Amino acid sequence: MIRIAALKALIASGILATCIVSITVLGYYTSHDGLTAKIVSALDSGAVSMPPKYDRNIQTGIDTFTDCLVLEIASLESPGLIAALSSATYRRGIVAAHPCINLRSKIGSVNSEQSVEDYWRYWWGSSNLIRIALEVPLISLPAYQAILKSACYITLFLIIGLGIVRYRLRSLPLLPVLLAVSFGFGIPLFGQSIAHAPSLIVGLIFIFVYMVARVDRMTLLRQATYAAIAGGAVNYFELMNGHILAVLMLLVLVHIVACQVFVPAPIQWRGVWPTLLRWPLTVGVITMIVAYVAGALSTVLMRIGLRSIGAGESILSIGGQWLKSLSARTGNNWDAFDLPADEPDMLRHLYYNIEVGTFPYLDRHATVSIYLACGLVYILIFVWLARHWRTLARDRRDAVISFILVGMLVPIWFAEFFNHTIVHFWMTGRLLSVFFALAISLAVFLIQSGGMFGTRRT
Repeated sequence: MIRIAALKALIASGILATCIVSITVLGYYTSHDGLTAKIVSALDSGAVSMPPKYDRNIQTGIDTFTDCLVLEIASLESPGLIAALSSATYRRGIVAAHPCINLRSKIGSVNSEQSVEDYWRYWWGSSNLIRIALEVPLISLPAYQAILKSACYITLFLIIGLGIVRYRLRSLPLLPVLLAVSFGFGIPLFGQSIAHAPSLIVGLIFIFVYMVARVDRMTLLRQATYAAIAGGAVNYFELMNGHILAVLMLLVLVHIVACQVFVPAPIQWRGVWPTLLRWPLTVGVITMIVAYVAGALSTVLMRIGLRSIGAGESILSIGGQWLKSLSARTGNNWDAFDLPADEPDMLRHLYYNIEVGTFPYLDRHATVSIYLACGLVYILIFVWLARHWRTLARDRRDAVISFILVGMLVPIWFAEFFNHTIVHFWMTGRLLSVFFALAISLAVFLIQSGGMFGTRRT
């Protein structure tokens, strides 16, 4: 079994590496002059506006900072293919200034007055995607933004429709979370973002394929292999905006629902502690999560390895640089910002912009009211579970534990990326909508399975 698992991991790594290299190579060999001309034309004509500020504007989005970085990275030619695979250079400009300031002058070649910085910690797959997209003659920069936003909604509604068709009434626990992503995840602001939208779209496509290709009926090992590929693919486009976590939660929820409809294949792992086999759904959920994270980490290791080759430094040195950059977002201090180092401050930042996910549909008061109502549902569920846990059938308890594991991912994200949550509260705060919607999903599941307000099974 270990040999088979290792073989599956090797296959997943090979597929990921092939996809990443292929996209990067395609982006590298696109027409630089054509890309620059389309970007400049869109900026000069006013068809695309990139204001150097963080306004909630459904016309320009909210994170023009990162969008402008992507345009700079995409428009700056790499000196070679290895550099394209291991670096992400942009024009530094004025230190600490918003990159959208004087954006027009930074598109194209670098002049002698501009220094170049390398933001290699991310793959910046979105920069290669825009290069490929704008290579198509009929696609302009504003058209590309419109395609991204449409793709977000189309993939979400396809998942909802396919889930209803495939799982029938059993799909009801999926709907609250899917609707939360559709209308509570800031798509009017982030859906048009050339930097952020691709990671969400790619993740949603993987979830759709998971259902339509009937991966949900395969053995757990094959599903884990698929999850690993999905995690790596999403991480190629991810910019720590929370999309990678939202996709993981949705994928695992679909797995949970699928296991209620289709009898999952028995776990045939030799040497596994027999008690774990009594909780197959929990084991499956943990396996999917671990595989997804492993897939994402494999692309990180791939980036570090390529960076080592491109920079001519040891892997340990490059790995240390990557960890140092990440540590600024995981600890409780960040040299570039004067940050209070306590949990109440993080929660306060999240509260002050709590409606960033529900904008423009709901204001702060309405959003807080809905979240409080969902919080009350959580309390009622846990009180009910405390009283009736022993009377629930094991398969129901197995499913409840699985739901709880999914819900715990959001607090873990906030706790692990403490500084990142404070500084970028306006995008990581969107995860709250998924977290609170999960309370409704769990309540629907318990009611539907005859747990709450129904016949209790022993």
